[in-house]
Amino acid sequence: MTQRSSTTDIPVLHRLTIVYLMLPVVLWLVGWFRWWVGILATALLVAGLWKAMRGSWRVSPRPVTFALLLLALGWVMTTAAGGVFDFSNGDWIKHRAILTDLAQYAWPVHLPDPLAAFLSAEARTRPDSLLRYYLGYYLTPGLIGHWFGLAALNWAVPLWTWCGVALFMLLFTRRFSESRAALVAAVILMSFSGMDFLRIVLLFGDVVPLFSGSHIESDDSLMYTAQYSSNTTALMWVP
Repeated sequence: MTQRSSTTDIPVLHRLTIVYLMLPVVLWLVGWFRWWVGILATALLVAGLWKAMRGSWRVSPRPVTFALLLLALGWVMTTAAGGVFDFSNGDWIKHRAILTDLAQYAWPVHLPDPLAAFLSAEARTRPDSLLRYYLGYYLTPGLIGHWFGLAALNWAVPLWTWCGVALFMLLFTRRFSESRAALVAAVILMSFSGMDFLRIVLLFGDVVPLFSGSHIESDDSLMYTAQYSSNTTALMWVP
């Protein structure tokens, strides 16, 4: 029984990934619904995952694990999510707005009309708009900002992003037993794209900086109807 149980347990890395993905769901259930609905739904969610979470949580890291974690950290820190090279692209205006709203307002977030002062008395009595968006990425750092102030977002966003990217990288390289092979796979993961940089150079003769933050993988001739974002571009714009 012990041997059969140990072989059917989900690996710890997969369980950590489930926890990472389910934490925002729990925050949404508790923060966006009536308290009794949120608690009941969370209890059902935990009960459904209980079997998946069983087993020992002892972690036996590979020799290459620490290097992969540092590589994931460096990858994140070169994007606007990490803040070292902040490109301030258009999407991050939206990202910062959502994070700021989550940090400043009570949950569920209701946003006042910015033009309320110019509206009629009847219009001003209408309920504020509810923040509606796919909030999974924002909820955990948003809650930290809500508890500790806006300044906490400066470390909460990079930390949360790094946790997700690190899990992704560890999952991607988990089948490689040799450290060198795992590192090569991680580099391929980071640099994989649709040959957009080489395509621009060959077709147009324009040398676009690799870390310009621009969407060099979009096809201008198709009016941006075709876009093949590389992993790094996606991390820069929509982590």
